[in-house]
Amino acid sequence: GRTGRRRLARGRGAAGTMSALPLFKIGMLAVRTVSKPVANNLKGYAKNHDRFRRLCAFTGQSWHVFVSKLNIRLLGHKIKQVKPLGEAEAVARGADFFGEFFIYSVSVTAMLLEVWRNDRSNDAKLRAKAQRQQMKEDRARQQLREVNDRIDALWEETSQIRTLLEELREKNEKAASRRWSWF
Repeated sequence: GRTGRRRLARGRGAAGTMSALPLFKIGMLAVRTVSKPVANNLKGYAKNHDRFRRLCAFTGQSWHVFVSKLNIRLLGHKIKQVKPLGEAEAVARGADFFGEFFIYSVSVTAMLLEVWRNDRSNDAKLRAKAQRQQMKEDRARQQLREVNDRIDALWEETSQIRTLLEELREKNEKAASRRWSWF
């Protein structure tokens, strides 16, 4: 019955399509899945290329110092010195950082593109609505002009009829006065 149809329609938008949130989540999962191998390739690239390995080591070491200091401060202790990581660990953490940063960047870009697409879609809907409203207003103005033209024509006809009635009344009075004038 009717309640069954309502239950089926709840997960759908106005046009009968699935709502945007589940599709967005599926899309973001796909983006993460596709960008994961790229992030893993960055880790392999760090092992084989000296310049990138040094960048990863510096980034990993800096990230380790930052996170360690933050944790120590949050625990309420004073920071004396943070023990540095070994080079292999620093390179691995730096490569992880760049990999996660890449995945995050791709996800944020995809999200921003979706927001932009929705804005464009909403703008198009608003323009179409404004255009329909303008067409309605134009039709209403045209109908008003036609009604005013008809009123003007009726006013002119009424004026002509009054003039004719006045002329007939005058002729009638003259004729009546001539008929009774010989008595």
